[in-house]
Amino acid sequence: MKRAVWSIVALAPGALVLGILLILFQRAPTVALGRVTPLGLEAVVLIACTGAALRAFRPGVDLQTGIGLRATHPGLVLLGLGLGAVAFLASAALEARLAGRFPIGETELLWRSMRSLNVGGVTGTATLVLASTVLPFAREALFRGALFDAVRRRTSPNFAIVVCALGSALLSWEPRAVPAAIMIGVLLGKLRHTTGSLMPCLAFHVVMMSSQALAERSGVASAFEPMRLSSLTGLMAWVVLLGGAMIADRASEASEDVAAAREVDRGDDDDT
Repeated sequence: MKRAVWSIVALAPGALVLGILLILFQRAPTVALGRVTPLGLEAVVLIACTGAALRAFRPGVDLQTGIGLRATHPGLVLLGLGLGAVAFLASAALEARLAGRFPIGETELLWRSMRSLNVGGVTGTATLVLASTVLPFAREALFRGALFDAVRRRTSPNFAIVVCALGSALLSWEPRAVPAAIMIGVLLGKLRHTTGSLMPCLAFHVVMMSSQALAERSGVASAFEPMRLSSLTGLMAWVVLLGGAMIADRASEASEDVAAAREVDRGDDDDT
């Protein structure tokens, strides 16, 4: 019964994406094609890739186990929430520094306009839901879930962390965002490995994307130009992220919940 509930929770984002797209195509087809469809299609493709990876590398394993959706210490989930907010500032500061050296081109401006979250009405609500909840789940389920698990069991945890960080960074489609995306991907992979669970990674990613969405909706940030953050702010944000990763590592060593999650990981490895 418990596994069935977890599986429903894991499949819910895909159903939510399809429902949003169907509603918007009926009410505003042009707007749906312009802004919501890229986000929705990305989520659907990622969820489909997660399912394909599980069928290829973990046949017969339920979805909860396959993506590492296990219980962990609540403090680690709270830590992930806090680090997600800091990660938004860290990535924005680094992107701003790079944008000063490499101006944004017309093609990139067009792509940014399609992914802009600063819209109202039904479309604004749909994009906010997709960007802040569904997309983070879809990305983490693949890159820190099914793919991380498959690579880790065949090579090593460190190699899996790097491979999945590079893979998730490619989804940014913006050269200036790639360095920050890689570093944050490495941090998420480390968090996934040390805690033995996907839950802290989900908390981290949801808050990071929600912060970006709310910043754009409130006018604090814009999809067309980087946020104006000082170098000191960006440096402090990255220092906090590094410190948070170290705290998660130390806390994981002393947590019985994490020990149980890691034991499940080791048991999964023994089954291969």
